[in-house]
Order: sequence, then C-alpha cells, then structure tokens
Amino acid sequence: MLAVSLGLARPAAGGDWTIVPRVDVREGYSSNVRSVPEGEESDLITTATAGTSVVGRGARLNFNFDYSLSRDKFVDNSELNSDRQNLIGSGSTELWQDHLFLDARAAISQESLARSGVTAAGDRTLTENESEVVTFTATPLLTRNYGRWATSETFYRYSETRFLETDQGEEEGVAAAAAPQGSRSHELSTLVRSGPKFSRLAWELSTSFLRTHRGQGNVLYDRKADLSGEYVVTREFAVLARIGQQTMDDVSLAEDVDGMAWSAGVRVQPGPRTVATVEYGHQFGDPTWTGELGYKINSLSTISASLTVNLASQQQVLTNALNGIVENELGSLVDPVTGLDANPNDLGFDFIDQVAKTQTFNVNFSGSTVDTRNRFSVNGSLSTRELDANNKDSVANLVGTYSRQMTPNLVGRVQGNLSQTIQTSGVGAGDATLRSNASLTYTISDTMVGILDYNYVRQDSEARGIVQENLISVNLRRTF
Repeated sequence: MLAVSLGLARPAAGGDWTIVPRVDVREGYSSNVRSVPEGEESDLITTATAGTSVVGRGARLNFNFDYSLSRDKFVDNSELNSDRQNLIGSGSTELWQDHLFLDARAAISQESLARSGVTAAGDRTLTENESEVVTFTATPLLTRNYGRWATSETFYRYSETRFLETDQGEEEGVAAAAAPQGSRSHELSTLVRSGPKFSRLAWELSTSFLRTHRGQGNVLYDRKADLSGEYVVTREFAVLARIGQQTMDDVSLAEDVDGMAWSAGVRVQPGPRTVATVEYGHQFGDPTWTGELGYKINSLSTISASLTVNLASQQQVLTNALNGIVENELGSLVDPVTGLDANPNDLGFDFIDQVAKTQTFNVNFSGSTVDTRNRFSVNGSLSTRELDANNKDSVANLVGTYSRQMTPNLVGRVQGNLSQTIQTSGVGAGDATLRSNASLTYTISDTMVGILDYNYVRQDSEARGIVQENLISVNLRRTF
C-alpha cells in the first residue's frame, strides 16, 4: 500500500493525506448476459478496474473520495463490451476559522431508469434502461456566533444532475433523446438557531430560496420560511411546534403550492436509550404525520424508525440524497438511515421528470456481537410517491446483511434484497425483484486481496415477465 502523508500548516485545508491506488481483475460467469426472459445466453466476462481512494484528515479538513474506471470484456458477445466509471465522495474544509467552510460532494454511477426494465445480477453496463447518472454539489457556508444568544448559518449551494449515455458497444444504453433531463440548482438558505441562553425553549428560524433549471425552459421555484420551537417540560418530555410558509412553482405541478405549513408534536425520552418524536400538521396542501424513533438495545445494537414527507423534483431527490451521505465508524460513506453503502443516484422508483410528493416509512435494526466478529443489519422501507391525485406508486424494500470475520484473513458476507412495487396507479408497471449475494474475502497480504463472489437476481415484472441470472466471479485486487 502506498500511503502519502502531507503535513501542511497552511492553508486551512492542511492535514494528513492517504492516497491508495488499486487494480482489480475479475473473471465471471453469467448464465444470462443479455438479461432476457427467454433465449438466455451464458458467457464469460473479464473485468479490469483501475481506481484510487483519496482520504484527507485534519483539524480543518475532512476529505473522502473514491473513483474507479472499469472495462467489461465478453468472450462470445463482444458487442456488449463496455466501459463504466464510479465515483463517490464528500469533502469539507474550514477556510476561515470558525466562520467560513466549503463542502463539496459528487457521485457517478450507472442506474436503471425503470424498475421493470432490463436489470443484471452484477455491475455491468446494460443494453437499455440505463443511464450514467452524475450528481455533484458545492456549498460555501458562513457561520456566526452571537454570544450565548444565538448562532447563524448562511449558505449558497450549487447542485447539478446529469443523465449521460452509457458506453455499451454498438448499442447505447439510453439515447440522448430518451434520457431524462438534467438539472442545475441554485439555493440560498439562512438558519438562525437559539443559543445556550435559552435553556428550556430552543428555537430555529430558517428561510430558503431554490431555483432549479430542468431541460429547455423549465424552471422550478421553491421558497420557504419556517419558525420552529421545542419547549422542554421535563427531562423526559418536550413539546414541538412549527409554523411557516412555502411556495413552489413548476410546470409539472397540477396546482402550484402556496400556503401556510404547520405542525405540532412531542418528543419523549423516557431513558438514555430511547428517544421518540411524533408530529402532526399540514403541508403541501394535505395533512401529514412525521416522526422518529431510536432505541439502543445495548452498546452494540440499535433499532431506529422514521416517517418522512417530502415534495421535490426527482433531480432534487438525488442531490438531497448526495448531501445526506455520512461516514460510518470504518470511514466508509453510507446512507444515514440504512447504514448501507451509499448510492445516492438510486432513485428507487421509475424516473419521471416532474415534482412528486413522497412519503417514506423506514425501520432499521443493526448491530454486532461483543467481539465484533459478527455484524448484521435488517432494513425495511415503504415509500409512496404521488405525482397527482390519479398517479401514485408504492415501493416496498427489505434488505438483510450478515458478515462474519471467520479467521484473521477471511471474511464471509451474505445479503438479500427484496424490492416490490405493491401499488401502482397510472405510473409504471408492477414488478418484484429479488437479489442475493454471498462472498468470501481473503487477505493474501498487505497489498493483495482475493474475492469469491456469487450473485443471483430474479425479476418478475408485468412488462417483461420473469428474468433470472446467476453470476459467479473470482476477483483479485492489488493496492499500491
């Protein structure tokens, strides 16, 4: 492993840098390389990947980016040969001590545009139903402290989403005319938060203005102003309230949003291991319930649940997911709700280029054994997307993961994922997709890792019927 350390006192971004280049060679066998319901063709796939991870740590710096470029080569179906790239990363630095910060995030991945379209058991470019999705954001943030009375944060955020053609031999995955429209967003937001002077009554005042350009001449405007408060009655009980105004204009809305939003609720914390909030209110023109629950079973296991409601364009959903990724205790970028590897470009629904209201219920159970050799997580979610009164779809997901450190050099891992459209009204087609994975990872040396991997996918959709694929692969990875 090549570790490059840079000790820089100036500028503020100084810190320790670790740069780890790597090369992967993977040989795989697929039972259905074209992902078709009938007339399956098997083939051998050789994948060569070059990548690097760059991590920077310091008192005023946090940087974590990983990029890779892969080439898939088929023995009998050379027209499927293709290149693909992946990027996931976030970075922040303090430009002016305690006052000015800069945050930047980016993601590149290849994603299916329709749940019932062509899918595959592993990572490879498909002949249709796929786009290379690129999202990135840049956010300068200015903070100020008003003694014990309050603090403020003001930021400008530039966000961009692009949907590019994939490289799939002579057949391009998604033609430019069929790809969704990209977007460019400018957001200005200010938040004023109460300081320690307010011991029992905490409050926040926020305003934001968002302008998003989508396609040719389609501009979305979203303006918000909110005042929220939390009054601590006892150590175990607090009252929550929020009132505000939201205005959203977009050509895809059957009726523009313009009105007052409010909510009221409680926060209950009966002990150090449990906290729960529940709120009822009115926003986006309808009554809404939201809430969160967190329970720490012990020092190694937790249960959490949440119910959220959001109104945004589908491009906004992607950039919001990118802005939400976090680092876990291992230094990996993950989804903050599920704890799984971050994939902010995965919408979870058929991509439809308009504003939609989405309600999501999520529950997660995760933990490890005392010796940390065994780790597990189970995540379930139900999301309902409403485009208008006559167009709705609901998607249920269940993901289970278990890993075990079998020996000091050997790690085993299994994962199952069931995703199903359980309700559709005027949007897309019904589908159910089962994915499973089992892998063994053996550390050969400090710079060499071998991986034996098995993937299975079964897709049952109204549009294509039943599609199945088995993929077995052996991977050798070398870091430098």
